[in-house]
Amino acid sequence: MKNYFTITFYLLIFCTHVNNGNIINRTNNTENTNRKKTSLRNGFSSKNVPTHYVENNTETLQISDGESNKLDELLVQAQDGTDEKQNEKEIERAEKAKTGAHDAAAEASKAKDKAIEVVQQIEEGDEEGQADAKKAADKIKEAATAAATKAQEASEKATEKVNSTKEDNKSSEEAGKEAGAAEAAEKDAVFFKDVAKKVEEIAAAVAKAENARKKAEEVKKGLGEPPHGSEKATEAEKEAKQALEQAKEAAKNATETLEKTLDTIKNPKENSEKKVEETVEEEKIKEIKRLADEAEKAADKASSLKSEADADAQKEKERVAAELAAQKGRAEKAKTGAQNAATEAETAKDKAIEEVKQIEKGEGEEQEDAKKAAEKVKDAATEAATKAQEASKKAAEKENAAKQDGKSLEDSKSEACAAEEAEKDAVFFKDVAKKVEEIAADVAKAEKARKKAEEVKLEAQAIKADADKISESSEKRKGASEKATQAELQGNQAVQDAKKAFEQATQVLEKTVGSLKSTTEPLERKIEKIIEEEKIKEINRLSDAAEKGAESAKNVKIEAEIATAVAKAEAANEEANKEEAAADEAKNRAYEAGKFAKSGVKSAITKAENAANRAIDLADDAFLATKAAEEAQSKNDLDLAKKKASEAVEAAVKAKTAKVEAEIAAEMAKAEAAKEEAKNAEEEAKKAKNRMDELIKTETPELKSAKSKAENTFSIAKSQAQIALQAAKETEEAEKATLEEAQKVQLAKDKASQAVAAAQAAKDAKIQAEKAEQIAVLITKVEVAKTDAADLAKEAQTAREEAETVAAKSKSEEASITASKVAKEEAVVTSKVKEVTEAVAEVLQKAKEAVENVAPIGEETVQAIKRRADQMETELGEAKKAKEKTQKAAELAKAQAAKEEANKAKEASEEARKKATEALEAAKGIEKLVAAEAKEATDAATQAGNAATEAEKHAKEAKDAAAQAENAATEAEKHAKEAKDAAEQAETQAKKAAEATAEAAKEEKKPDATVAEVKKQADKAEAAANEAKAAHGKAEEAAELTQKQMLKLQKIIETLNVQQIITVPLGEDDDVTDSQDEVNEEGEEANEEEEFKEKAVVEYDVEMPEKDDKEEEEEEEEEEKEENGVKEETVEKDEKEEKTQEKGNDSVGEKNHPQNKQNSAPLDDDNAYKSLEGNYKSDTHDGKEAKELLKVVTSLVDSDTTVLDTFKDFEKDFSQFIFSN
Repeated sequence: MKNYFTITFYLLIFCTHVNNGNIINRTNNTENTNRKKTSLRNGFSSKNVPTHYVENNTETLQISDGESNKLDELLVQAQDGTDEKQNEKEIERAEKAKTGAHDAAAEASKAKDKAIEVVQQIEEGDEEGQADAKKAADKIKEAATAAATKAQEASEKATEKVNSTKEDNKSSEEAGKEAGAAEAAEKDAVFFKDVAKKVEEIAAAVAKAENARKKAEEVKKGLGEPPHGSEKATEAEKEAKQALEQAKEAAKNATETLEKTLDTIKNPKENSEKKVEETVEEEKIKEIKRLADEAEKAADKASSLKSEADADAQKEKERVAAELAAQKGRAEKAKTGAQNAATEAETAKDKAIEEVKQIEKGEGEEQEDAKKAAEKVKDAATEAATKAQEASKKAAEKENAAKQDGKSLEDSKSEACAAEEAEKDAVFFKDVAKKVEEIAADVAKAEKARKKAEEVKLEAQAIKADADKISESSEKRKGASEKATQAELQGNQAVQDAKKAFEQATQVLEKTVGSLKSTTEPLERKIEKIIEEEKIKEINRLSDAAEKGAESAKNVKIEAEIATAVAKAEAANEEANKEEAAADEAKNRAYEAGKFAKSGVKSAITKAENAANRAIDLADDAFLATKAAEEAQSKNDLDLAKKKASEAVEAAVKAKTAKVEAEIAAEMAKAEAAKEEAKNAEEEAKKAKNRMDELIKTETPELKSAKSKAENTFSIAKSQAQIALQAAKETEEAEKATLEEAQKVQLAKDKASQAVAAAQAAKDAKIQAEKAEQIAVLITKVEVAKTDAADLAKEAQTAREEAETVAAKSKSEEASITASKVAKEEAVVTSKVKEVTEAVAEVLQKAKEAVENVAPIGEETVQAIKRRADQMETELGEAKKAKEKTQKAAELAKAQAAKEEANKAKEASEEARKKATEALEAAKGIEKLVAAEAKEATDAATQAGNAATEAEKHAKEAKDAAAQAENAATEAEKHAKEAKDAAEQAETQAKKAAEATAEAAKEEKKPDATVAEVKKQADKAEAAANEAKAAHGKAEEAAELTQKQMLKLQKIIETLNVQQIITVPLGEDDDVTDSQDEVNEEGEEANEEEEFKEKAVVEYDVEMPEKDDKEEEEEEEEEEKEENGVKEETVEKDEKEEKTQEKGNDSVGEKNHPQNKQNSAPLDDDNAYKSLEGNYKSDTHDGKEAKELLKVVTSLVDSDTTVLDTFKDFEKDFSQFIFSN
């Protein structure tokens, strides 16, 4: 816009000087041509402006050539802009015309549709009086369609002209013509739209007239029925007759008018002469409308008069109608049912035909059975649908007959019954059609399976042939061939199943068609007699078998194809290894040749090395591809197996090529060494000649002879040097010869031998040395660039590998996405590096050709090499930029992975904190239990009496346990706090990691950001992640320490409970009855304990801890020791107590104690010991159960910390159990 404004302003000033832009002088066409413009349209020039154009000036205004040229350029630009704007106006005209044409075409189409819709009912009728109306309706459709079609053609033409106007090479004049054509097309479209609307008006009038005719016919028909002898009936008949005549005349007039209209549409006049009035005469339309209106009025009047005449007879009709209504309803219902059945049968037929449609399109003998079955499907489905349709028509006929006026009641009943029978027939044939549809689906399925099986067979045969070609040394070859044979056999079986299905279907359907055609009335409606159900099932079974067989054959074929690919890969791998060894041997020969030369053989030796190394790499590639193919085989991945097998074969072929290159390069090394020796001989001869030239001051015959000999020697040396140079070149070209590879190698050996025999070389020393030096500088330059490019590729690859590694390790979705981005950027680097490598190769190739060519090196050759080297530097710079993008994205991936790791550490720390918190809660609960036990033991010691010593001992142990429990609980609380602090630290570090990752993402998106800036944020994220992991470790350690303290408290409870059970004293004043009561209570509590265990197992699905044999033996030994120790103590106590205890103690009840059941006598010196021993054993047994219960609770806590919540619900019962024991 700025340029346009400047140009306009400049022109405004100029035009003011030259009298508003009038022509001043002719334009210098030569100058315009130099500016690639033919001429300025109005010939503007500013070189000579007469003075009469300048106010108050009597001299000629002179403008310099430079200013003139500048002004001309501005004028050209202004004119170009004007042309563009002019074309825009023409395009706008054309677009407007196109829119108008499209709208007109759309309106014409609507008018056509309305006209056809209006006369649709006329075409559907079949009355005798409809002939004129139908003829008119046909003309209406034809005229409306023709007008709409013409309008559409005009619309399309307008569109075409718009597109032509928009073409870039259109001049303003041509664009104007095209826009005019578009407007003309618009006028045509409007014209035909108006014609279509006129046709629509005629259609409405014809329809109205036809409706009036129908009404009049109905009136006449109704008047023909008795009793209608009244005066109104006669008048109604008269009006009806008039309506019929006018309707007929209206239809004829419409037909005549539209025939003329059609002729005009089909043979239109030129655009300027098109007139709607001439195409569709307005007076004719008015006449048709008038006739239609009058026919309508006469019909309405006739209908009204008939209604009045009918009023007298209506009562009688109503009575008859009431009696016939029921029969008509039956007939109508039967007709509807038959129609529905016929529709369903037709649908079933269409579906059946659609199922077998593809079968008919095929060619080949193998499809004959399927085609026969398909043909029978069509015949049977069509026959069933036809029969259903006939039954439906019959039902409709009977329904119409039942509804006919004047029908007697008996006749109506008969017709209704016949309609119901026809309905049953239609339903029966509908069911047959659906059965045929089922068979059609099975036939189509079988044919599809057959085709698949045939394809599998052919592919399996090809695979087997391919497998048999593989080297017999391959272990996989036999398995691949067997798999292919198996696939072929399964394919054959599937084909046979499909053919059986076709045969069964053909037989069944032939019978069905025959049965359908031979049906007689009354029809015996039994499906089995038309189509056998068992046969249908058999066809279905065979088609399913064919489908499954084909799929199975396909799968086996894929396995065979994979096995063949793997076998190929193995054979290729072996071949590649052989070529690798041969290439390495050739490289060694090249080294040997290099020992006899200085530097000339370096290129050949490098080539031999490269070829040998490439053969090694290709052998490795073949090996890796073979392994990858075997892995693909284990995964049943056909595409991957084929791909890897192809790679292995390709690697083997390339390895062979590399071997040939290495052998030829070895011969080139020999030839290059010989060429270098020849070059040295030539230089020595030249030096001798030059010295001879300097020595000769005055020529004498002898000196002339010496000089001649020196020149001859130089010529000979130079000639032999040329021979050596040519031989070396031919040695190199042997690689490109169109020969077998062995022949190429032999040719290279022959040419190298020629070079060795010649042993001479020649080259210009001064000029060519300077040129060679320049080329050497360029070679050094591109070699460095080549190394840099390789480093860039490696750095990009390293960045991609690091990104993929951290993404895979962290399983971060963000890192995975970024890793994908890194891979894309790496691909850019690879592409750019490839371009650099190609440029390096091209420079080296050109330099090599220039150095080794017999002809002198030209300056143009050196400059061409230099230009290509400069391009290579530009491409290297682009590769560096892409590499930085790769590294930045890789650092971002590291940050994202670190963020993910930090989040995981945070979540794990939070879990550890929860474990510590739960363990702490459990520890506090156990501490309360131990404290309560200590208090109870202290209270018991105060009230102990004679057993005070034992009670005090137990109280002391309980207090010690309480102190230990308090310490353990304090430690647990300390460690729980440590776990909480660690979890908070992990959360903080996770936030830092997220922030650093966000910053890394921002930096990565900045075009000017460096890799170091992104790496700085990534390092922060990684550091935060490491801190979070460390915090997680601390949280886990603190949680474990908390749990250890809780377990320590559990052991304290266990120890305290056992001691309490063992050290329960018998007071001197206590009798045995109290002990027996305690034993009974303990027995009941033991039972409650067993119930508690069962409840824990049932309700909480806890596995009771199982002891191995060793643990059980150890526990039994401990129990025996405890029993023996207690027994000894008890014996001693009994001896002391027997001295003071009186005889005749109260008897002890035998309840809940087996010993008391045997002896219920009072205690005495003989039985007291046994009673005490029994009580002790009961106590010991309960102690053992208490241990087991404690282990159950411990297993609950260890297996699931959530059990602590459940454990609290049983705290009361658990406390009672602990304290009671």
